[in-house]
Amino acid sequence: MTVITLVRHGQANFPAKTEEDYDRLSALGHQQANWLGDYFRSHGDVFDHIWCGTLRRHRETAAGLGLGLAHEDARLNEMKYLQMAEVFNQTSGMTMPQSGPEFAAHVPHVFRAWAAGDLDHVHVPYNDFAQRMADAVAQALAMGGRHLFVTSGGVIGMMMARMLNLPPDGFAQMMLPIRNTSIHRFGLETGMLYLDSYNLTPHLDHPDRSHAKTFV
Repeated sequence: MTVITLVRHGQANFPAKTEEDYDRLSALGHQQANWLGDYFRSHGDVFDHIWCGTLRRHRETAAGLGLGLAHEDARLNEMKYLQMAEVFNQTSGMTMPQSGPEFAAHVPHVFRAWAAGDLDHVHVPYNDFAQRMADAVAQALAMGGRHLFVTSGGVIGMMMARMLNLPPDGFAQMMLPIRNTSIHRFGLETGMLYLDSYNLTPHLDHPDRSHAKTFV
């Protein structure tokens, strides 16, 4: 059976003012990746193919897992949220969020504008962003075997939203709870791709690791 496991990168540099400043793991982010790699090894999880985005936080997370060399693929890269949000704020009068709750309230507004085509001049169109991940998944399915994708919350959330036929607000609801280094699995059986698990963090379930269940 073909299985695709998606992992969100470890904690990055939040809050950050630019995409470049955000794109690096924190000390905790490196530790989260190490713990997840240990979990996979201790539970006999073996992957035939390891993929990661080309962003620094993806590469650092993949390396921290210690499971082997990852093939870099830009289709797994995150949206440029900060750039879209900056342009959206200029036209809407909203301000950049400064906290987790503010970010959660801000995201659906940006996603609606993105889906409506209002931000196409800033970033890849909404449907194109969804399609590039779908293309990577289709390639993995054609190859068969067990695949590990190290990517970002927006990419994972979009895949969930497309499978469940959710609008932009639903996409935001699927993306926002995704924890750093969380596990999401899809399987192919009788020609159908199905969701097996979402947002699991068993490597962080130890009582002394509760502080490591981060969202940003």
